[in-house]
Amino acid sequence: MSKDVRGIERWKCACYKCSGNSEAIRKFSDKYIVPEKLVAEYVVHLAQIKIREEKKKEETERERMKRLKQEYNDIDWVGLYN
Repeated sequence: MSKDVRGIERWKCACYKCSGNSEAIRKFSDKYIVPEKLVAEYVVHLAQIKIREEKKKEETERERMKRLKQEYNDIDWVGLYN
């Protein structure tokens, strides 16, 4: 599965969780007198932030592993100097 497809699947999953929790959204909306649409949009926004954090964590871990596997001859010493 490509990176883009995984990201879309995560986003769909986050939206599904939000829509599945409509009772909590309704209660929050009633309690704080905020339109349900805005609450639902913000919940989706928070889910997207979490997804971006997870993606960044994965990328960082991948880069760290790449650096750990790197050997002396793999380093571009001339490019590093310039």
